[in-house]
Amino acid sequence: MAVKNPITMTCRGCQQPFSTFDPSRRNFCNKSCARRFHLSQRPPFDVRFMSNVAVAGPSECWIYRGSCDDLGYGRYGARQLKAHRISWQIHNGPITNGLWALHRCDNPPCVNPSHLFLGTSDDNNKDRSIKGRSRDQRGERHNMAKLTAEDVRAIRSIEGISHTTIAEKYGLSQAHVSKIKRGESWAHFVPVSTTEEGKSKQ
Repeated sequence: MAVKNPITMTCRGCQQPFSTFDPSRRNFCNKSCARRFHLSQRPPFDVRFMSNVAVAGPSECWIYRGSCDDLGYGRYGARQLKAHRISWQIHNGPITNGLWALHRCDNPPCVNPSHLFLGTSDDNNKDRSIKGRSRDQRGERHNMAKLTAEDVRAIRSIEGISHTTIAEKYGLSQAHVSKIKRGESWAHFVPVSTTEEGKSKQ
């Protein structure tokens, strides 16, 4: 409730006094202070990331339960960073520029740091060849694929339904559905027509 005369209060963020006419709605001296305070209350980055991981035994695969790309590799956050690279850095430290985080287990959604090792692009190609993954494994050819070509065609033809609802139906993330609609995902297998591209931007 607003008052006629200002009341002095202590800011929850900076702990400095400030004056307000509406003590029931003010806990901070300004919006910036409130933003900093709320950010400081968030769990650390590694805790937030690991909350998306099904941690198992030391020698077992730790499956990333967040969104994944077409090849089954986990993607984290708004920038869609590779989950297994994040896991390596959390447990082992920074990755030198030019190096890749590779899987010993050959299981894309696994982020167990003991199943990962660093190598160059050439090392990745050699490892892929040794494990028999040199052939084209895009789209439904990949053993981790959730969709078929017909599913993708159906998703792109759906109109009047939110991407969130479509994602729930097919067991995908909303971001993945949006990429399929825009042709950024599965474009190599089921090309998006000019008409579909126009509809996806509406």
